[in-house]
Amino acid sequence: MNITGRSRASTYVYASPDPKSRVIEVLRPNDPVEVQGEAGEMFEVESKRLLPPVGGYIPKSSLARQIPKVEVFPMIDMRDGTSLDPAPPDLLAVEFEAWLHTQGEPTWLFEDGNAPFLLGDGMRKAFETHRESWKEWFAEIVDNNMLQRATLGDWYTVISGGREMWSFRPERIFKEPTERSMALGWASPTDILHWTGRVRYSEKEWKYKLWYEVELTKLNRTIKGWYKADLLEEFVLPEVFVESNDRAGIAALFDMTQSKLRLPADPEIAEARIEKRNAYQYIDIQKAFEIMGWASLQYMTRIPPSPMGKFRVKATALRLRSGPGTSNSIIGMLYKNNIVIGDETVGNWVRLTTEDNITGWSHKGYLELTEELPPPADAHEEYRVDTASLDIHEGPNADHLKIGSLRRGEVIKGLAISPDEEWLQVQIGAGTGRKRVKFNLCGQFCVAAVCGVDVIPVVRRWYHSSRRGKTVIDGDRGTVIYDLQEMLDLFNVKSETFQPEPSVAPATPGYLENMLMSGKKAIIGVGITKKGELAYNASIRHWMVVTDIVRMGNSGWVRVYNSFFNQEEVYPYQRIFNTGSSTGISLWVDAPQNTNTEHGIQGTMGNQNISAL
Repeated sequence: MNITGRSRASTYVYASPDPKSRVIEVLRPNDPVEVQGEAGEMFEVESKRLLPPVGGYIPKSSLARQIPKVEVFPMIDMRDGTSLDPAPPDLLAVEFEAWLHTQGEPTWLFEDGNAPFLLGDGMRKAFETHRESWKEWFAEIVDNNMLQRATLGDWYTVISGGREMWSFRPERIFKEPTERSMALGWASPTDILHWTGRVRYSEKEWKYKLWYEVELTKLNRTIKGWYKADLLEEFVLPEVFVESNDRAGIAALFDMTQSKLRLPADPEIAEARIEKRNAYQYIDIQKAFEIMGWASLQYMTRIPPSPMGKFRVKATALRLRSGPGTSNSIIGMLYKNNIVIGDETVGNWVRLTTEDNITGWSHKGYLELTEELPPPADAHEEYRVDTASLDIHEGPNADHLKIGSLRRGEVIKGLAISPDEEWLQVQIGAGTGRKRVKFNLCGQFCVAAVCGVDVIPVVRRWYHSSRRGKTVIDGDRGTVIYDLQEMLDLFNVKSETFQPEPSVAPATPGYLENMLMSGKKAIIGVGITKKGELAYNASIRHWMVVTDIVRMGNSGWVRVYNSFFNQEEVYPYQRIFNTGSSTGISLWVDAPQNTNTEHGIQGTMGNQNISAL
């Protein structure tokens, strides 16, 4: 027969088809077995887990296997090469029933009745084969107050013979669809339950109102009862199950030659690799402090230039200090009638240069201007900010992107004035005098990857446009979820926080797959080891991006962007997520499509790492 399946739970393997015969082995939940033949209510099987393989007999009800889905209405091939499902599984059963009593085309496909091709007659003809099954099932959902909830997918499950499911937390199977009824037994997350397709809705239950009828055979005892539907998800039986040590099989699951994201490609990342730092995310971000843009002259006051030139010392002896103020150290002395050159004024203090080429500061009350000198050719006029906060834009217009801000009282040099004389070009944060700084930027790397830009532009915009950004960068602090959202907003990328319901798993494989297929990306907080490997229970916290998933059983494999090494990797689902705790997704992001245009994607083997852990 060559049917491959998996044991639903702990299962006895008997020496013969007689359930009273000797037990020769006990299969674990999810163990793979191959069916060799049938013997009444028993399957003759061979265990694939043990070497050499062990052969014997198990009850048919203890084996989970692929259930072929009954195709009621064949798919329609469209002219553009796509296929159309004429009766999708999420269609409400009551809407389909109403259509059966009309003569027109499907209203859920052609709302205006203007159908480009005719389907109705063909669909009704195909439906006749299943009409009796439909009548019986539809009468049942009417009796059970399910009209506003039952879908065609529920009916498809019934006529196909059920569906394999798993529960992401241990829970009881009840005799009736209510917690007030008798408990028949327990199901664990490793067990595979068989959903018959029957559904009940219990209005009296305080929380879990929707219930599925399930069957579970454990140690050859079959339990049939009702289970909380909100805790169940489809168990995906893989045609080829990839184990965690099968590196070739893992690599074949994903096309790692094409990146799902545009990986940041700052030159500083290459420098970090050359310098062999412990992670590529530790980069020099000195350039992040440099920014040039335009600010509105309406909210600034021009500061008249101070007279610069030659000064004569009036005092008998005058201290020359290292800075403008008495708190600065004394670096020399000036004496009466000495001539010095002054080139800058700060309050009542003048920066002076002596004949010996020593530069320092003295109080202007003890100096007399004897000769004014013309300003140097590269001198810029200064302006003082008069408003609480003044935005800096990329161009001389408020429609240009905001890239920074100035605060009240700040004095800034003007580089140029726009032709309409309403905007001033300014430069802030030139970086002179700053030491080279290197930060842990895992959050900024993730934002850059989903926005399709480099890291330095992200840090620069955030640093100059947000007080929080400046505090985090200057203080070498880690980023929190609201920091990520603030950075994403700077690039007009929408995001929303993920808040799991109490007692419901934060991120199941099916939920994750559906969201990723809708075009979103997940930024999650996870643990990371000192070697840069991801693990939900590691003590060091780390941001990363989930880009793809291949489901297998009650788990699967996920493709992630690991900002620690600035590369995409593959991990077991359960290495990243723990469905039994609050570990899970932090942000869903409407990430733009990867165009691979800006700076290009680093096409190195680093983008094809397989972490089989």
